[in-house]
Amino acid sequence: MEISITSNIKEVVANFRELSAKGINYAVKNAINDVLFDLRKEFPQEIKSVFDKPVAFTTNPNAWEIEKAQAQRLIGEIKMRPLQAEYMRYQVYGGIEKPKKKAIPVPTATGKMRATHGGLKKSWKTVFSDPNYFAGVPKQKKGGGGKIKPIPGVYRRLAKNRKIRLEISFEQQTKYIQKWCYQKTAERVFRQRFNDIFRRRLDEQVARMKS
Repeated sequence: MEISITSNIKEVVANFRELSAKGINYAVKNAINDVLFDLRKEFPQEIKSVFDKPVAFTTNPNAWEIEKAQAQRLIGEIKMRPLQAEYMRYQVYGGIEKPKKKAIPVPTATGKMRATHGGLKKSWKTVFSDPNYFAGVPKQKKGGGGKIKPIPGVYRRLAKNRKIRLEISFEQQTKYIQKWCYQKTAERVFRQRFNDIFRRRLDEQVARMKS
């Protein structure tokens, strides 16, 4: 994602003609970096408002890394760290996730293996050591007509009525729709804050020049 700030710079710099190109570049660099650090605070708040009970690993500002702009390279970058980006990219861009191995384990909405954020609990594999759970495809009862195809997954045996309940389904693909457009947030923050921050950084350069 790129956000052009050329027009903003020309408009603001018109009132700071006493500054050298070098001084202006330093002000631009500092202003870009200030907004990037603002975004690192803003993005986690957006995630909390868009997603249902996201984990702290996702909402921690440190989930985002910043490549600062330099006076010789007036381009800055903010991006999610690889571990968080691996699962968040589907929420940001949508698309179809294919399994890395045989299938994608997906928790059912009412199952015990569903975490508060909607994904699988980290401890979900411990069920394989519990005799009340089993993985596979349940056999259909005779006389059932075979109308409903059993779903491959992890099932829990319900002791009270000897029935079983699907806890995790094994999917061949998972389709996601875009839930959060971080570009819009970034553009909004830049539009709202860059000019004021840039002016403040220009004032600092003027003060430094006169001192």
